[in-house]
Amino acid sequence: CLVIPTGFESESIELLRLCYECLKKEKDFNFKFILRLHPLINKSHFINKNQRLLKNEKRIEISQSKLIDDIHSCKFALYGASSAVVEAVQQGLIPIHFHNKKNHFEYDPLWQLKSKVIIKNSNELIKTLQKKKSFNQKTILSYKNFANNFYRPVDYKKLRQLF
Repeated sequence: CLVIPTGFESESIELLRLCYECLKKEKDFNFKFILRLHPLINKSHFINKNQRLLKNEKRIEISQSKLIDDIHSCKFALYGASSAVVEAVQQGLIPIHFHNKKNHFEYDPLWQLKSKVIIKNSNELIKTLQKKKSFNQKTILSYKNFANNFYRPVDYKKLRQLF
């Protein structure tokens, strides 16, 4: 599962803890989490600050690879507000949006994709990852089509009409 936080360290830590809780509850869980830190986050500082969690759980790794390589090694993309999820979904990853109720604002870049999974805690993440077979090709294709239409060239004619 590719974990894609934004450039806020607080979100990176929150998603790291979510993954850690998930693996702690399910000792035999056959999943690996690849945490892809935003370029604004200092990797060595983040690793030092979160050493206890990272050292105790080998199924969580901090990515050293290119985004596209991380995407190709995963089936799911866990995210909060990162727009990198669009590229992940374009490549066929299943989006899992983490939204806890502490955040009153919704920053989901895929807010228009109504069929995506939204989780609030590690128990919901475990259930989602365990039912990976229920995400059929038709569903994944609909996600990909949505993501492929996410960015469009600017229609300057329509833009001029607004002004």
